[in-house]
Amino acid sequence: KFTSFSSKAFDGCNKIFEVFDFTYDTDKTFGQLYVNCLTSSLVPAESAVEIEGDFVFFTHSYFGLYLVSYIGNDSNVVIPDKVAEKYTITDYAFNKKSNLTEVTIPDSVTAIEDFAFNMCANLQKANIGAGVSKMSGASFHLSKKYFTIELDEENQSYIKEGNIIYTADKTTLVRYIDSTDYVFTYVVPEGVTVISNGAFEETNLYTIILPSTLTSIGDYAFCKSPVTEYFI
Repeated sequence: KFTSFSSKAFDGCNKIFEVFDFTYDTDKTFGQLYVNCLTSSLVPAESAVEIEGDFVFFTHSYFGLYLVSYIGNDSNVVIPDKVAEKYTITDYAFNKKSNLTEVTIPDSVTAIEDFAFNMCANLQKANIGAGVSKMSGASFHLSKKYFTIELDEENQSYIKEGNIIYTADKTTLVRYIDSTDYVFTYVVPEGVTVISNGAFEETNLYTIILPSTLTSIGDYAFCKSPVTEYFI
């Protein structure tokens, strides 16, 4: 009996928009769009795909609402605000969108998954809404080297100090964003316990001094960074 296939089995098939329904024994899996291609893994029949303009949403009966793909090519994108629902932007929802220069994420978005804005080479600014409580540096994986993240002043989950995004309690360093000042050494503050996924991607830093409080370093934390020295 056929029950599932890999989430990237149809990677790059940008003409396919098809929902596959299966009988299944678990309610813990769901389908996603990868690279503008709808694939599924044990999608329950009551799940639904909705295309709203250039945005493709997927509603799962167990997990709720997801923005799974942006199929447009605009440079300045304002993601729809679903006032009555909270939702997640999934990985690869904005994959290799080279035209994208600015994105505004509404208050109804609560999570931005890793690789949501994957390799958006010209992204200059991301405006993060008040409702976002889950994201990492890898949410903007290998996007433009010098870009800005602006946090809504009502966001209670994250803070921005200079060019660095932290969780509100400053225990997680979410993203270090290079400035054009060419700083080559950075001292991570004492009290930081976690370096987020993708936190120092493609920085200009050669030396990073890590705090004694550090307990965890995430995936891709120093991806494509020229760092040659770490001090703990």
